Amino acid sequence: MAKRNGLGMVKSLKIGQSAAKSLIILKFYTFTLKITHLYEVNAMGYKKLSKEQELNLVQEYIDGANVELLKEKYGFATRKSVTDKVKKYYPDKWEEIKQQNKEKQKGYSYKLKEIKNNFDAYFIGLMLTDGYVNEERGSVGIDLTDEDCISFLSKSIGKEYNTYPCTNRKHEYNGHTIIDKKDRHRLLLYDRELLENLKRFSVVPQKTDIIQAPQLTKEEEKYLPYLIRGIIDGDGNIDLVNNHVGVRITTQSENFANWIKETLENKMFLQDISIYKKNTMFVVETYLTSNIFKIIALCYDQPFGMKRKYKKIREMFRDYNRNFFNID
Repeated sequence: MAKRNGLGMVKSLKIGQSAAKSLIILKFYTFTLKITHLYEVNAMGYKKLSKEQELNLVQEYIDGANVELLKEKYGFATRKSVTDKVKKYYPDKWEEIKQQNKEKQKGYSYKLKEIKNNFDAYFIGLMLTDGYVNEERGSVGIDLTDEDCISFLSKSIGKEYNTYPCTNRKHEYNGHTIIDKKDRHRLLLYDRELLENLKRFSVVPQKTDIIQAPQLTKEEEKYLPYLIRGIIDGDGNIDLVNNHVGVRITTQSENFANWIKETLENKMFLQDISIYKKNTMFVVETYLTSNIFKIIALCYDQPFGMKRKYKKIREMFRDYNRNFFNID
């Protein structure tokens, strides 16, 4: 038998090692392909979905699923990977679908493009007095101590409200120091379209001193009584002077005060509405019995929103105007 020299043995060993290494690489590559096919991951490590999975993802997005949750669920690295799948199947409807997804995640949709009912008018009245907007955040909020009123708005719109404990915070109002001794309840809506739509009704940032007349269409004017009711519930006061029930509304905007007076006289047929300035505020008021009766008949004809002022104006008018109703 021929003897192998040392060099031949080394060459054989190297060839054997190379073959073994190649076999290992081949087996690893084959295993990688199997894993890739089994778990639908491409060679770069990114998630590769089947068409069925892509369609499932897209439908979940359309149904309102959160993008972050879909990203985690389907193993994507970025939110864009999720939205790109939706765009792939609905390129022409992407913006519409994106907006619908946002609405479904919020759980409510309130746009107020126009006044269609008493609630819309009432909401605008409250926003003109106790509401505020934040253009930077795209939010609309309203803050009240009357929880029943905030709860009413909350249920009607479908958005939960928050309660903040009394802090005894002091603030100046018409030359007087007011101390907040009640819990406050806040309804906050994040919707830029709603914010833009409210501008037509003069609900704008830092509106206190600059409120103008709300711009209503002819069709919307039939809801004016409930807009006035919202204003009274917000910045109005119902009291008694010389046994006469009266309604008084205060505002820092002279233009807004004039609009209220004109609306009460020309649209709701009240008479002789007084308007004057006291300290920094403009006051619109009436103590005429016939005017209060019209306000009750047109604005406070049913329980709606704030119970406190509804109950107060009706009970005070009944108790101090028995002759008006021929009550013994």
